[in-house]
Amino acid sequence: MEYFAITDIGNVREQNEDCFFCKDNLFIVADGMGGHAAGEVASKTAVETFVENFFLDNKIKKINIDDIEKPDTKKNENLKNITSENLKKLLQNLMLSSISKTNKKVYELSLKNPEYNGMGTTFTACYIINNLAGVVHVGDSRVYLKNDKSFRLLTQDHTVVWQMYKKGIISYEETFSHPFRNYLENVLGVYQKLKPDFFTFKVSSGDILILCTDGLNSMVKDEKINEIIESNLKIKNKNNKNLKNDKNELKGELQGEFKGELKYELKDKLKYEPKKDYFENIPVKIANNLVSEAKKNGGLDNITIIVIAI
Repeated sequence: MEYFAITDIGNVREQNEDCFFCKDNLFIVADGMGGHAAGEVASKTAVETFVENFFLDNKIKKINIDDIEKPDTKKNENLKNITSENLKKLLQNLMLSSISKTNKKVYELSLKNPEYNGMGTTFTACYIINNLAGVVHVGDSRVYLKNDKSFRLLTQDHTVVWQMYKKGIISYEETFSHPFRNYLENVLGVYQKLKPDFFTFKVSSGDILILCTDGLNSMVKDEKINEIIESNLKIKNKNNKNLKNDKNELKGELQGEFKGELKYELKDKLKYEPKKDYFENIPVKIANNLVSEAKKNGGLDNITIIVIAI
């Protein structure tokens, strides 16, 4: 599994209120809201609190799904009485418990400081263990899944406009310009109680997962997002074939930019190696191309994208 994350302030905003996390198979995007710096505080606090609680007692991390049906409890006590179904339940309990504590933290922080009153954040987290992925979701950030069969939006936006679209009141095209498009119905940290979505799904080798804030999908239609992903995958396939026939020296370049002081830049020259995939940086290319498209179309909001290649 390879991944790449990028965040961009966009063309209009004066500050970036998005936040993300990528480590140990846990991926998070959060889009903060609130006056002054409150949005940035909300998203950053949410990500930090969730990560802390999620890894505090994560027994799932020690489980290999391949061993679940025939567990060797002598080697790993965590496999005792574990099946595929109650592994999903264990993951559900862990993610829901973590986001509940996160909501409490952000909510209480907003009450203590008048400047943070009413602040909140969208929050979408995905945890992957072998071929199982679990998602906990609040707000209008998104998770997309691209495989050899389809390109699908897995999450539902918790917005007034999305409900109107689901009921057939407005078209998909109208969701981009409707005056209520930014009205959220479910936000982390605004209320004492939270009702997040949770679901699991299977992932396979070759799948591409996209986590993003609405700075992407409010500027770029789903069809175009899919087109950009496919165009990079076609380049990968084409050049993989060239690798097998061309033993000349190959030169590649990886470039990406992370938030604030966290900057990432890697330049590497690759010589021909039959077992090495020249386009291991596909997530980088997809992420950068998606950001470029969002900014070309206006870049009205902060843009944060995580691309995961299974």
